[in-house]
Amino acid sequence: LAALGALVLGRTASKAPAAARGDSEKGASVVSLAANYPKRGATPQAIPVLDLQGEKIGEETLDMHVLSKETANYVVHGAARIWSYMNLRDFSRKLPRKSDVPTGRKPWAQKGSGRARHGTLYSPLFGKSYSKQKPNGLNDKRNLKIKRITHMQCISTVLQSKWRCMYIVQGLEEWDQARQGDLERLIKKITGKRAGAKSMLMITRKHYGEESQNGGTKSFSYDSPLYMSGRLIPRLELRRPRDMDSDGDGLWQALKGRHIIISREAFFDLQAKFNPKDGWAWKTTRDILVEQLQILAKEFPMDRNAEIDKCRELPILLEDRVEWAKQKREEEAAEAIAEWGRGP
Repeated sequence: LAALGALVLGRTASKAPAAARGDSEKGASVVSLAANYPKRGATPQAIPVLDLQGEKIGEETLDMHVLSKETANYVVHGAARIWSYMNLRDFSRKLPRKSDVPTGRKPWAQKGSGRARHGTLYSPLFGKSYSKQKPNGLNDKRNLKIKRITHMQCISTVLQSKWRCMYIVQGLEEWDQARQGDLERLIKKITGKRAGAKSMLMITRKHYGEESQNGGTKSFSYDSPLYMSGRLIPRLELRRPRDMDSDGDGLWQALKGRHIIISREAFFDLQAKFNPKDGWAWKTTRDILVEQLQILAKEFPMDRNAEIDKCRELPILLEDRVEWAKQKREEEAAEAIAEWGRGP
């Protein structure tokens, strides 16, 4: 019966238009079905292109894949909740159980204090022990997962929805001096807000760095003047297009960012990644490999039969092949000299 029902649902979904398939699958989990939806694009939006003085010099069109409006909020919220649970929530706190601590004295008399009755200071209510519930600490962490395609669709949807507060800056990749004041003034000119007043996300192709756990920055961060300029600005995060991925915190940072500043080069990278028509984020590694090999095959065509015939001309023994190659080189050299002697 289950197989027959699945077959009927599959036929019904294939006959229904793409916009109506979300209603036919209400009984299933939208998070798990999001990857099966056809790639759809939102209304293309014009994003202003600014220079380093904050002057508008042009526009670029933002056109990325988005989830359907019926399911977008639910799917994005589910993906963000799972990611924050697995990466941000602290499960390291470990307290002794109530049976592992002494009984202790009563904090106050049973009656007359006007406060609630307590039997011991080592009660879980005072934070000195844990209840008898099992498990606790890291053992209580569930292994929740998000499908890669669903995670990428959520990132693309959030970026497309931020078009009103998105700015493209020409020349941001050429930032060559670590000056925090200059970057703060640039942010003020672009967004109209003081740097650090709102959460901001800056996406560039090559400027990136990381903070060390022991304080300071990691050594490779000093090669990025833009990162060194903004590392001390509160609520400012720098990421690369490669970081806007299911392996990083791209979804979380895109949701947090009240203003998104993108270099022009990084904008083209994101468009190529999340384009609804041929974005490589929607392809597997094998699909990308096959496409590249097909392009190379068209660029360098081969005649397999001619190659086999040429191989048959080679002598069998190694010594004969050496002599054959020597004669070939002499013949080609003589032809080149003769052609050079004839002139143009």
